[in-house]
Amino acid sequence: MQPNKIIVISAPSGAGKTTLIRALLAENPNLEHVITHTTRAMRPGEVNGKDYHFIDQQTFQRYIDSDYFIEWAKVHGEYYGTSQAAIQTVLDAGRQPILNIDWQGAQRARTLYGKNLISIFVLPPSLQELEYRLRARGDSETQIQKRLGMAEEEISHAHEFDHILTNDQFAETLRDLREVL
Repeated sequence: MQPNKIIVISAPSGAGKTTLIRALLAENPNLEHVITHTTRAMRPGEVNGKDYHFIDQQTFQRYIDSDYFIEWAKVHGEYYGTSQAAIQTVLDAGRQPILNIDWQGAQRARTLYGKNLISIFVLPPSLQELEYRLRARGDSETQIQKRLGMAEEEISHAHEFDHILTNDQFAETLRDLREVL
């Protein structure tokens, strides 16, 4: 791992970034996932405070107004944001923060942290495979169509990242991610 670097991993929904992050966390106790806030509803199996901090839109807006977030964005009709306090807590504990944020958030984080940040974009092998993955995880048809509609826009920003990985075979992608870090 590159010590003292904030790791940002971005991808279209369904490309596998969360699964890759979970695998990294399981094998490296020095990494810590920075939990973001969101206004979206919990999916089955998710836990508040572990997967996300699930909050209502009024609370999210208060956080925006008070500059609580280093980055925030409205994605697929819901808000997501990462707090400076959460990142600093991880750094103060001597651990390496890993952020699961979209390309817009990555741009803002890059501006704030500069050379103390390493950014990785995870591509799906194809848009057809992306659709299959979204359907397999049980997203609603409305959410699937929104996410597919945004995927091309998100993918168009991959070149802005330090590294680009294609998540075709999970084990190979995880190996490549380890090599990057």
